[in-house]
Amino acid sequence: MNKNESKREILIEWEKWAEDPNSDNYEQMDRFYRWLSKERPELFTWKTPSADNPIQESDFRWQDVRGWLNIRTKK
Repeated sequence: MNKNESKREILIEWEKWAEDPNSDNYEQMDRFYRWLSKERPELFTWKTPSADNPIQESDFRWQDVRGWLNIRTKK
């Protein structure tokens, strides 16, 4: 799955999962990210700038997802 496909699917999941999809609550976003990592790992298959280092890779993914959610909640 490429990054744009992942973004689209993650935002759809956020709409279903979030108590308030328009909230920019950091703790809720963090819980959502951890839930996605366990329940929908296929959504995290896009390449990151640090694909050789799994720890940094997850940091980049978290930053991407958090950015998407922040943009989404600012509407």
